[in-house]
Amino acid sequence: YTVVVADDDLDIPVEAQGMSIFGRNHVDGARGCERLVAHELAHQWFGNSLTVAGWADIWLQEGFATYAEWLWSERSGGPPADEHALRWHRRLAALPQDFVLADPGPATLFDDRVYKRGALTLHALRRTAGDQAFFTILRSWADSRRYGSVTTREFAAHAERHVPAGALLTAWLHDRPLPPMAGGALTRDRGA
Repeated sequence: YTVVVADDDLDIPVEAQGMSIFGRNHVDGARGCERLVAHELAHQWFGNSLTVAGWADIWLQEGFATYAEWLWSERSGGPPADEHALRWHRRLAALPQDFVLADPGPATLFDDRVYKRGALTLHALRRTAGDQAFFTILRSWADSRRYGSVTTREFAAHAERHVPAGALLTAWLHDRPLPPMAGGALTRDRGA
């Protein structure tokens, strides 16, 4: 894995196969853009090792990378994933409910809802499955599909083999209205 820091300010970092490119503004010495480092690093698995079969499945790259930001926050002493999820759920609930995550269409391919609703989908799965099963799902997904193309349907089937998640994933991935967040705070296993 290679990191390039350009001697320029960049609006956003860029991931590429085996490397990430950041602007000098992303490396501020105060951890101000640390979430972006976690996001771009996560793309080495979710986006590069597991490549989406079609653009309709883009959430499998961007939702997973965004959720990696929340997991990094949680593990590094920042706000827990629950806090990020609740904040973003409120924000997305205030937007038009005209969006299908599993097929956002060309006009909304890189809409913030792909990133955040994708991360919320994973958080809802985590709340439903519990940490042990959830992280087993993620690890086995990355291991079993390594260096291949993946689809939303395949991810849903993979998760369903571990926990009964069909209805939950259908609501988050295929229904237009934003589903409510599952109740109860997570009990985090810091060893996950």
